Amino acid sequence: TPSIFYQELHLNDTAAYWVGLSDPGAGTFRNGNRLTNWSVDPFTLSSIKVKWDLSFAQLISNTSYFSRDQRSISDYTQYLRASFAGGCTSVAGCALGSPYPTSATDGGYAPFRDKQSNFYQEIRLSSNDPSSRILWSAGLFYSQLRENVFELIYDPTLDAETSFCAVNGPCPGGLLGSTPLNKVTDTQVAGFGELTFKFTDTLKATAGLRVSKLKYSGSTS
Repeated sequence: TPSIFYQELHLNDTAAYWVGLSDPGAGTFRNGNRLTNWSVDPFTLSSIKVKWDLSFAQLISNTSYFSRDQRSISDYTQYLRASFAGGCTSVAGCALGSPYPTSATDGGYAPFRDKQSNFYQEIRLSSNDPSSRILWSAGLFYSQLRENVFELIYDPTLDAETSFCAVNGPCPGGLLGSTPLNKVTDTQVAGFGELTFKFTDTLKATAGLRVSKLKYSGSTS
């Protein structure tokens, strides 16, 4: 029994507004961003279930794979100017140093990416007669979850306005900085079992056990 589920979420801009620039009572909502903050977030969840009837028991295998690759852009224009070019308390009359965009060429942005790849496998053997006095099941489980996240910060015009690159180092193509590439892997192996004994049709006792080994590792580069 195979199945595939796919979803893709698109956001054209942030829904957040700045209180100082807006008048909610009049239905006016604005923000001070120079650029749109868009996001594309697709994922695919694929799985296949296989069931065998072995007369004395059922053998069931469940396999699934989750893949997600989110990409987005965050506007950093006002943040960078507020951080490196001083501040400003009002929109009107702000010149160089304003946290608000002051020209059509201003534009600081941060591309972001979050990539996930998750694999799951379970194999389970279960008794085949629900009317039996003794019911049992046992199986193995395995999963490996991987995630990679990184972000870059660009602003081609900030150096001309603040001499940022002269002070902080080269900025090729307007690249002001980058967050480290974070790679995380989460692996789990487990075995489990359950036994049920029916004393009567309405009274039964159940005991179960699950033993797992987990390994979590991460690297930053």
